[in-house]
Amino acid sequence: FNQELRVFRQLRSKEDKYLALASPLLAQILGPALFYTAMVFVSPEAVGAIGVIRLGEVILATILSLLILREPVTKKKAIGMVLVLAGIILLLSWRGSAGGNIGLSNFGKGILAALKEPAGGLVVAASMFYGAQRVVTKKLMQNQEQNGVDKTHVRIMLVRLGYLLGSISWLFISVMIVAFY
Repeated sequence: FNQELRVFRQLRSKEDKYLALASPLLAQILGPALFYTAMVFVSPEAVGAIGVIRLGEVILATILSLLILREPVTKKKAIGMVLVLAGIILLLSWRGSAGGNIGLSNFGKGILAALKEPAGGLVVAASMFYGAQRVVTKKLMQNQEQNGVDKTHVRIMLVRLGYLLGSISWLFISVMIVAFY
């Protein structure tokens, strides 16, 4: 862990240090905590739709990068978002999927019903945290590139810090699950 601390100290600005702490916090603690808390409260009818809502993370990350980083939505990103939506529709229409067959005819109703549940809001928030983590990490990497820093060490630091925070998160989630049951 000494190497990670050394890399963290070498980050030049306070913004970069905040970004380095925020990235694993968003993806390893807040996102999973909200998602698995939602799974405790979700009704059996909405499990399929809730799982599919979670897949929208890529779309949320693209929207956040547009709003925060002012990145344009390129042709590749637009095609990717269309493919994600097509995959979501395919999953919703597949018979035998978790939570039953929502079906294309009930696509909007199934998603809206899931979003009306408290679990739906938690899953959307979890997906936003995952998407925000991608944007935060990208911003940190852009800053390091401008400063001429070797990004490999920064990425390794983020991964190891993520593992550490992830372990703490799973311990917390396990305690919460035991407490609710």
